[in-house]
Amino acid sequence: MSQNEKRIVQLLIERIWPLKASEITALTGVSRRAVYYSLDNIRYLLKQLEAGELERQDGGFLLSDEQRMILREQLGRKAVQKNKKERISYIICAALSDKTLRFKELEERFEMSRNAVFADLADVKSELAKYHLELKNSKSRGYYVEGDCLLKRTVFQLHIHRLLRNWKVEELHFFDDENLQSDKERMQRISDILELNMSDQAQLELVYLMRMHRQESETAAMQEMDTDVIRDAEEWNAVEQVFSELTEKDKTCLTLCLMNLKSGSSFSGERDEDLELWECTKKLIDLFEIVACVSFDKKNELRQSIYMHMKLSCYNYRNLVPHVNPLLEEIQENYAALYQMTKSCCERMLADFPYKIDENEIAYLTMHFGVGMHDASRQATKARVLISCPNITTSAILLSSEIQKQFDNIIVEDIVKTSEIEYYPHENNIDFVISTVTFESRYPIIRVHPILTDEDKANIVTLMMLLGINSNSDSMQFKILLNIVRQNVDDETYVRIRKDLNRYLNTEGRLVNVPTDYQPGLYDVVRRFGVRYIEHASDDWESAVRETADPLLNGGCIHQSYVEKMITLGREHGPYFVISDDVAVAHARPEDGAEAMGLALSIYRQGVMIGDKEVRFLFVLATPNQQDHLHILENVMEFCNNKEMRDKIAEAESETTALELLNAYQ
Repeated sequence: MSQNEKRIVQLLIERIWPLKASEITALTGVSRRAVYYSLDNIRYLLKQLEAGELERQDGGFLLSDEQRMILREQLGRKAVQKNKKERISYIICAALSDKTLRFKELEERFEMSRNAVFADLADVKSELAKYHLELKNSKSRGYYVEGDCLLKRTVFQLHIHRLLRNWKVEELHFFDDENLQSDKERMQRISDILELNMSDQAQLELVYLMRMHRQESETAAMQEMDTDVIRDAEEWNAVEQVFSELTEKDKTCLTLCLMNLKSGSSFSGERDEDLELWECTKKLIDLFEIVACVSFDKKNELRQSIYMHMKLSCYNYRNLVPHVNPLLEEIQENYAALYQMTKSCCERMLADFPYKIDENEIAYLTMHFGVGMHDASRQATKARVLISCPNITTSAILLSSEIQKQFDNIIVEDIVKTSEIEYYPHENNIDFVISTVTFESRYPIIRVHPILTDEDKANIVTLMMLLGINSNSDSMQFKILLNIVRQNVDDETYVRIRKDLNRYLNTEGRLVNVPTDYQPGLYDVVRRFGVRYIEHASDDWESAVRETADPLLNGGCIHQSYVEKMITLGREHGPYFVISDDVAVAHARPEDGAEAMGLALSIYRQGVMIGDKEVRFLFVLATPNQQDHLHILENVMEFCNNKEMRDKIAEAESETTALELLNAYQ
């Protein structure tokens, strides 16, 4: 219930004669419209609680004795105060379970506004999309999840683990809670048989996983598995002893749950095998950061998730359980660059892996790295703001919509009345407030017009820069400039000016992030700094990197420190930048001295030895952040896969011809 609804409910409880809407308005100071809105919500709550209709008498509203008792109990309950991460996990688990989850329940459970709930649901959709799952909503089912059942189970396990660390069981109610305690006690018996030493949390997690298994059809997964392997497992024997009444299918489901839990438990450091696998995940992540030119903000979380996955994979490999990735082809096709970088890292670490790394496994690891990169990108580029107005009206909603349309790097967390903004939960990590009025607040505030002006937009950019938030200011200033042009010229002239400005700013080496309708290809980026043919052979890779980096250094894209860091990384980690038989992409991290996006290419007619590879094409990449270079790396991967194009370029007579060939293949 909202604060208004709580106040109105309290008035209804205290009155033994009909309470009119006009009286409620006078007693609470709430508008008549808001009163009727709250009364509608109270009617809905009574219906959900099976407490009958809100009776109307003599132009007012009157509760029955039973309704008073029920609503008094509801007022005594405190809202579930959880942070955003936990709320997301709850919604995901509820939508994956047999629980009927409605929008209204989320509003009341967390005492959040409609906009805040919508924001959480948007984050849920984004989180599920990482695993190619989709959040759906229907009148009969409420919110539910569609997608591959194996991926559903994986996501459920991840989020139920998070919830059970911080939530009480009675706060969940995902499945029918009948026999929950009995199932938990029987899990303890299985734990004793298998000598697992399961905690209470682990037992509950297993119960929920079993129920998840039984809900989802596992037919396809079981057909791929050798049932003899499952029935020979010690987990199966334990299930037979404790849950003898289960069907064969349910026994198989529970056995698989035990396998998952046993293999995917958190790192304990008790066994040498655990330590080796834990160290392997660290090396893999460190190597990926170097190869992909990224830095993970949540490295510990990523390390834990990859460790859990690898432990399960190791168990499946040793017990001959097939481990098939249903999204293999889709990942290889749609995330080619990321897949190739992951594959490159895995190939360099074959000796460290305790099990066979095949394409299915590489695809799974690609998904983990993709999720980590997504989180880093979101954190690095998004500002979280509140929209504040004296009253929440249509104009406030329109202002919120305009802010999100104009600024890709701003997330509007909520629309809040000015008088209530100081009570907004601290854990939401708000960066600043955009308001139509001036007032005192613990948050930084910027005042704007109800309809955004160009000056308002520029001021928002300035504030983000002052707060140290990545405002993409050059891009926004360019948008503002184009908007001014558009207001003063006809459409045809505007299109011509925009095209000319884009060409000018993208070809002259200027350090401006210009928004365009397309992503620049390999040709667009390479032509800024040209192509250099090196006639002589070389076995000195350090000199090759230095001479290839010269155009970027002279063009102001990088500092000398960036060049030295590339050399140092090469000495420490070996030829980390060789990505195919004859192609290498040398780079360091943005913080090592990169000022702008740049890509230089040297073509060695007779090759240059880097490690045990004879490289013909040596790129040096510079990027000022962790996102802008990824599509360039993807283009380079496509370049690696096109041997015909590489051969023609290697044999070309001039740099001009090389650029023409790149352009033709783009």
